[in-house]
Amino acid sequence: MPLKDIGAIITEAGINKKSKVIDAGTGSGALSCFLAGIAKEVVTYDIREDFIEVAKKNIQFLGLKNVKIKNQDIYNGIEEKNVDAVILDLPE
Repeated sequence: MPLKDIGAIITEAGINKKSKVIDAGTGSGALSCFLAGIAKEVVTYDIREDFIEVAKKNIQFLGLKNVKIKNQDIYNGIEEKNVDAVILDLPE
């Protein structure tokens, strides 16, 4: 995802240091990692274990403690309550 798109998402959604954000479609974890630098908490969902492994390595490399990865299908719903933004980066 290009930085200009990430910037637009953050601005339009009003994401800040108090925000709890859901990210669906983890991929490499780039968006989740960027959001983690701004938001209080990021929970990212993906169904592909290969993507999750890459994202875990990137999150660990950056030393981020406020990102949680879930190997679940976002289409089946989320468990989190009172979230400030849900970002869908999915093929559909």
